[in-house]
Amino acid sequence: MARPKSSELSLALSSAVSELVASVSRLVDAVRAQSAAPAAGRGMSVAPSSGPKPRGPGKNNPKLKAAIKASWERYTPAQRAARIAKMLAGRGLKPAKAAKAAGKPAKKSKKG
Repeated sequence: MARPKSSELSLALSSAVSELVASVSRLVDAVRAQSAAPAAGRGMSVAPSSGPKPRGPGKNNPKLKAAIKASWERYTPAQRAARIAKMLAGRGLKPAKAAKAAGKPAKKSKKG
């Protein structure tokens, strides 16, 4: 099979790029036209905000914080250590020695 000349190749590439740019331009124009259409025409209604929204699940949600704290308090020390080890293993980490010892009562030193 004969290799195409570089001028033929550049023409084919140029036309392909031109077609791609035209397609993208049409798509962008269609998206702009769709977003510029009034919201009522698309079956959506926009109501003005009437005060603060109720807090959903998230970082500063007091109900979520209380629920998480209560769930951790239900664990025994051994269960808590196992849960922490499992979470760290999921991240590819190993638990620290203090976390392993959390399941066992602390030993008292025999200093006189």
